[in-house]
Amino acid sequence: MMGCSDRCRRGEMVGLRLSAALLLVLAAGGAQAQAGQDTPGAGGQGAAPGSDTRQWLDLQRGGSQASPNVQRLPEAARTRALERYLESFGHPIPEDYFDRERFGVR
Repeated sequence: MMGCSDRCRRGEMVGLRLSAALLLVLAAGGAQAQAGQDTPGAGGQGAAPGSDTRQWLDLQRGGSQASPNVQRLPEAARTRALERYLESFGHPIPEDYFDRERFGVR
């Protein structure tokens, strides 16, 4: 690669690692499903309503699957996002979010 800095190469390596991790997760999920085990989101037979959702929320809350790589937006993007967020408070909340007649609501 000509003209690619160390930072560029690190980005490529991170991309490769993420791709490999995704493939492993998909392969493990397929093997688990073939084995007849319930996976979160699969709507397992006999499971209590909402149990899959609770499993996903517990997984997110626990952070056990979180990336070890710190993921940050560049300063300019963070600043612009904050500006857009703060500007949103300058607009009144509309009475209706959709055209009621168009959707047949009275």
